[in-house]
Amino acid sequence: MSRTAQACPVAKHLIAFAKRSPKYTMPNGHDKNWIRLCGAIDGFRVRYGRWPDRVRMFPICLDDIRNCLFTPADLAAIVAKVKLIADDGAETIAEDDTGASYNYGKEGFPTNRPKPGAAEWLGVKPKPEQAA
Repeated sequence: MSRTAQACPVAKHLIAFAKRSPKYTMPNGHDKNWIRLCGAIDGFRVRYGRWPDRVRMFPICLDDIRNCLFTPADLAAIVAKVKLIADDGAETIAEDDTGASYNYGKEGFPTNRPKPGAAEWLGVKPKPEQAA
């Protein structure tokens, strides 16, 4: 196991998930948590035909979205449409107040993509990757 996986419980969890889900391709770019957020929202939209009220995700993923990927204005645009909640046990789960949910961590990307997709609905793009 890599040093990163040993130090980061989220990385350990994601590696274990990838090993048990051979058909699942895990995003690994700088915007991976944005891709996961959109995957959960898209899955919810495909399944239920409506947008979720909230998305629960690991705190480290939410921290990345809040503090690295988006400007304050873009983050405000996101949370105006969907509440983002830190949850140590959540694998990026989109849900609403009726109990409907889509667990991206367990189900991966939906087979079909909604029109519009989550990224278009949210109307923002992550900041470009910074040089190390």
